[in-house]
Amino acid sequence: MPVYNGAHVIVDSLESVLSQTHQEIEVLVVDDGSTDGTAEVVRRAVGSDPRVRILSQPNRGVARARNYGLEEANGAFVAFVDADDLWRQDKLAKQTASLQQAGPDVAVVYTWYAHIDQEGRVIPPIRPKPAYRGNVLVPLLLQNFIGNASTPLMRTSAVKRVGGYSVDLLKNSGGQGFEDWHLYLKLAISYDFEVVGEFLTGYRQSPGTMSRDIKPFLKNFREARRDIWSRCPDAPRKLHLWSEIYLMSWILGRAWAERRIALTMALAVRTVFRIVLRDPLIAFRSETRTFYRYVREMSSNQHESSPGGFLASELVPDLERWRRALELRNKLLGELNR
Repeated sequence: MPVYNGAHVIVDSLESVLSQTHQEIEVLVVDDGSTDGTAEVVRRAVGSDPRVRILSQPNRGVARARNYGLEEANGAFVAFVDADDLWRQDKLAKQTASLQQAGPDVAVVYTWYAHIDQEGRVIPPIRPKPAYRGNVLVPLLLQNFIGNASTPLMRTSAVKRVGGYSVDLLKNSGGQGFEDWHLYLKLAISYDFEVVGEFLTGYRQSPGTMSRDIKPFLKNFREARRDIWSRCPDAPRKLHLWSEIYLMSWILGRAWAERRIALTMALAVRTVFRIVLRDPLIAFRSETRTFYRYVREMSSNQHESSPGGFLASELVPDLERWRRALELRNKLLGELNR
């Protein structure tokens, strides 16, 4: 659990980890140079619990903090969790069982996740989640469908074999945000993935996320993508452009939801110009029509009511309602893979 100035949120996250029904765990809290007394808050919260160790380092970024924990980890499996996210009690038990039953070619078992607010309430809508298994490199190149760093359980040996989290992304871009996607892509080149199709991870959304400088964030994304493309040169070239379209659609949606009208308009103009410059005929492509239909179908999930607190809610997916959106997503992948 990497943490930087997370004293106000880390206790809830720690409790969700320590309350796992799978109790054979060690919890490594890596304090990344916090100045708000985070380490002392953790010590008070965990008391003498022998499963918890607090590690400290100067503020060096989330990738180095996660790698520090990885170096100190003793388990055959490793899971990372950000200091403000939550786990359902049976998350690790279900993932561990899945990974133990899978063959050695499977290195990652991920779960579905729900967005939660600062009070731990589920933020609607619960959008359709894919369940890709096996070789997931192509859909993962398009979008980080795993969603965040708190979702997967991974084989420790595999994560170490691919070099852990890249510290060069921050050095080369000046930004953070795509270290987890980059790691999953490195793993997907060599290993298979599995999924537990349940909402077992609560991914906290902080207000005002689009107020950060967007330039280093996007530069970090492009640096991660550049490195991965150098590792798999045979990947479908259309995915290079469409991964950016997916990302910018997400950023524009977040900026609009936060009522950052000027930022939304400026990003939209720059995005359209960049895309059309790279593919002047993109508006006439079959994949563009499919993407538009997919976005429309996803929008039909906008009016679900909030199910309440994440840890106390039964989040049951409406698979029939999701079916059409997931079919269109797979059709888009097929068109991009041609």
